[in-house]
Amino acid sequence: MTTALVPLDQMQTMAAAFAKSGMFGAKTPEQALSLLLLAQAEGVHPAVAFRDFDIINGRPAKKAQAMHRSFIDA
Repeated sequence: MTTALVPLDQMQTMAAAFAKSGMFGAKTPEQALSLLLLAQAEGVHPAVAFRDFDIINGRPAKKAQAMHRSFIDA
């Protein structure tokens, strides 16, 4: 499944909101934007990326629920 490209300015706005929320482990907008750019490269919507990943020690880490979902889908 691929999604439409999200313009960089919109991703920067989303990254700032994700980082400010503190809900997904991204401590800075730069960490959040990095995950959003990776998601975009893989055709995943930014919100799905944060649903499926946490930022732990500055690195994206796939959540157990997302791993399980990928396993079931396979």
